[in-house]
Amino acid sequence: MLKNLKIIISFPPEFNLDEWGRNQWETHSTKQRSTVQTYAKYQVKSFVETRDFKCRKRKLSDAGLEGEFVIRMNKQIKFGTNVDLSEPKLFGEHLDEINKLPWWLRLDDRSNPLSQVGYPILGMNTLQLYMKVLGSRTPGHQENLNMPAVNINIGPGDTEWFCTPPEYWGAIKKMCQENKVNYLSGSWWPNLKELEDAGIPVLRCTQKPGDLIFLNAGTVHWVQSTGWCNNVAWNVGPFNADHFKQAIERYQFNVGEGYQSLIPMAQLTWLMARERREFSAILSPEFKTLLKLCMQRILWNLQRQLYKFKKAEYRIVYQPEFGKSPPNYCEKCDVELFCILFVKAVPDYDENGKPLPLETYCEKCAHQICPLRQTWIVLQQHALEDLGQVIDDLAADCYSNPPVTVKKENSDI
Repeated sequence: MLKNLKIIISFPPEFNLDEWGRNQWETHSTKQRSTVQTYAKYQVKSFVETRDFKCRKRKLSDAGLEGEFVIRMNKQIKFGTNVDLSEPKLFGEHLDEINKLPWWLRLDDRSNPLSQVGYPILGMNTLQLYMKVLGSRTPGHQENLNMPAVNINIGPGDTEWFCTPPEYWGAIKKMCQENKVNYLSGSWWPNLKELEDAGIPVLRCTQKPGDLIFLNAGTVHWVQSTGWCNNVAWNVGPFNADHFKQAIERYQFNVGEGYQSLIPMAQLTWLMARERREFSAILSPEFKTLLKLCMQRILWNLQRQLYKFKKAEYRIVYQPEFGKSPPNYCEKCDVELFCILFVKAVPDYDENGKPLPLETYCEKCAHQICPLRQTWIVLQQHALEDLGQVIDDLAADCYSNPPVTVKKENSDI
């Protein structure tokens, strides 16, 4: 099943126009559901119609006649996105091929924390397919939490990429604001001339069938197909210290902007610290120091919150979290909830009198719903002593500064 079928207006890649032919950054599309089979038929039909169109135009030209045949670039097209390829029974052979890549590009590797988080994050630690016709666009963005990304064009046509170094994302965000579109949640397509005038460099390249594109952490990019093609994509998280720093900074920025981070960075941070021997290929001394500082800030904040709740006489219930379970998010603001969750003391019921699934909230949103402390139970999922011990163990590793083992593998890629 196609997760999304976007119906968009296609334009030349240098710019984006509104319905009156004026330049604008904001792009518009509508979403529908479809099947892979239905879209594949549309993809083939679009290719055949364009091929026949060009043939008729060429025949008229060869005959010395002028026709009215002009390829319209500003027409509606359909772009099939987010086809989930994670089912091993259906796509086992394809997943095996992906895992023949070097370890730092693999969808699943023991040294990749993103693939070891313990549950699927669709499109990030799972494989997704994008089915395109001529002119299909992926608007400008950075990957969620600035994660590195891998994209393979499986053809038969080409795709054109536009990439800008991560240090220019702030300037592009400001230009998005000037063009009245939200940088994080909006859909935007930069004007290349405006970027050039602002001194923002853009790398423009063509991805041929069989080409693999690796996007380093934080790269701002936007993509347009210049033919009929299919791409598979996923994210990787073989962090180095710089990648981790970028992820934490974007995580905090997302919290301030009210934008959900698909990767639970607090949970992932403690996972890497607990299982640091599994991730020895990436945990340099500098990386361990960053982990320790991040964890210390989280622990300090947890101590402060619990002290405040106890003083206010909230009911605090210790409910330990087991294994690598999916994270909890606030039902209202989508922020990650690590260790401390607010749940209603009296559950809500449906129209048949059955209890509804438990909803979790952050402190701020819980108090907005109801300020009375009797309404809420505070769930504590980790003992602070246990979290402190993980920090102490990691600190001991930092002080001893052991050698880092780096994987080296031969590859035909």
